Amino acid sequence: RMSEILHQNWALRRMAIQPEGFETLIGVSPAFQALLRLVQEVAPVRSTVLIVGETGTGKELLARAIHNLSPECGQLYQLVDCTRFPEGMIESELFGHVKGAFTGAVADKVGLLELADGGSVFLDEIADLPLSLQARLLRVIEDGEVRPVGGTRSKKIDVRFIAATNQDLEGRVSRGEFRKDLFYRLNVVTLRVPPLRDRVEDIPLLARHFLAQFAREFGKPVTDLHPSAVTDLVAYKWPGNIRELRNVIERAVMLCSGERLSSKELSSLLPSVSGEPTGTPSMPGEGYLHLPYSEAKQKVLEIFTIRYIKNKLATHGGNVTRAAQDSGIPRQHFQQIMKRYFKEGS
Repeated sequence: RMSEILHQNWALRRMAIQPEGFETLIGVSPAFQALLRLVQEVAPVRSTVLIVGETGTGKELLARAIHNLSPECGQLYQLVDCTRFPEGMIESELFGHVKGAFTGAVADKVGLLELADGGSVFLDEIADLPLSLQARLLRVIEDGEVRPVGGTRSKKIDVRFIAATNQDLEGRVSRGEFRKDLFYRLNVVTLRVPPLRDRVEDIPLLARHFLAQFAREFGKPVTDLHPSAVTDLVAYKWPGNIRELRNVIERAVMLCSGERLSSKELSSLLPSVSGEPTGTPSMPGEGYLHLPYSEAKQKVLEIFTIRYIKNKLATHGGNVTRAAQDSGIPRQHFQQIMKRYFKEGS
């Protein structure tokens, strides 16, 4: 009886937070349902959680769900993106500082960890936390105390830590790039978020959710997916996962003028739909063998460039900065390539 009451309570709280946009709570696939059962077990227990999954799978949304389903739900949820701050700034942002601690410290500053006292801290992309700060973070997690930069006294804090990564932390530990003791302290409970390609049953559900959302936002009459669109969406591998799906549906809704979104609107947005191969590619220059060498070479280079840039953007959910970093191309040059080869809306 008690377990039934707890389950009903959890279900009601899940419904209550749904309007806030927790897209990862939508799904009927076995892999996703197994994840939800783990969330149900983990959320009420005040333990450190490590969320592992590819870019765009919804790790941050899952962390918010854990917080909202936990005893800390009425307290602050603090997001810390470990890639956002330069190494020289992140220590001050996390732990705070006292006046005069360094040049520019003109006043005391409360750190993000202290601000979250009583609530939850989500450390996104924890693998990118500088090695020099990992020992300090470990002490905070173990001792529940934080000392500002330049300070002489520690302050007690009561914080639940949730961390996430899209990298192989064990591999980084073996290479000396991540502290073993911090890894073990974070890895109390591990939630592995399945990629969207392993949640095929959920793709139409998520797509319809986003379709309804953007139809309202843009004032479009579109209300459903045409079977041809469902076929294309399910066939695509979604390297950028839910984030990529959301972006594709957003752009498709903008292009759609009818009541049902079809493969016509998707044809310019998905590589596999527009005829670009997803498996082993054939020789891209076969159609240009009749042209002079320099002209044929230029055509092939253009095809490769377009496919390459599209793939990087898809992998990073349309985030130009991360796509440029991953490709090794300066962001400004990356944008110039996009402007040169991509027409508006394609």
